[in-house]
Amino acid sequence: MSTKHTKGVLDLTFMDIENEETLGTQIRNESVKQIRSPMKTRSASKSLGATEVSAFPEEITAVRLSNNKLDSMEQLVAPMLANIDTSKILWLDLSFNQLTSLGNGEIVPGAFPNVTTIYLHANKISKLAQLKKLKNFPNLKSLSLYGNPIEEHKHYRNYVMYMCPNLHQFDSSPLTSSEKTKNLVWAQTFRKVLNKEEDDW
Repeated sequence: MSTKHTKGVLDLTFMDIENEETLGTQIRNESVKQIRSPMKTRSASKSLGATEVSAFPEEITAVRLSNNKLDSMEQLVAPMLANIDTSKILWLDLSFNQLTSLGNGEIVPGAFPNVTTIYLHANKISKLAQLKKLKNFPNLKSLSLYGNPIEEHKHYRNYVMYMCPNLHQFDSSPLTSSEKTKNLVWAQTFRKVLNKEEDDW
């Protein structure tokens, strides 16, 4: 399937991507297409923590990976670092995959240190413990998680707000100052559980 190129966007939707290998192959295929496009000039920006240069002729700031078969965010790390300056990525769309895990709590955020928007709706995340890993994305401003089994947990929304205090938008609705104030009260009430290493809810 061919991708439609938009400046700064890597579109890999509906590619049947299910692991690191297939993701790496599709990224390389797309980079070749873009380099061969008319009027493109290759730029060499250093990849985060790697000696490789960007395989793309321009900065990639957004990645669309919706409607694939990935089951962990950690599957993104190696293929992306090898081909893209991931420090420039601000927006990740991983909706409509099969994600049950957000991967290692430090490796994934470390690979995407400046991301501000993550779409994770319509996946299979069912454990609150997975959402703890979101706190390691320091610049996260917009997040979607609706359509995951975790949405049914009664503390779901408060838990996410607690883990991501800089969020402005969550599940397609803005977070108001009054809601954030109420969340502080909630966090104080459940502080003993929140401070545990493992999630018991």
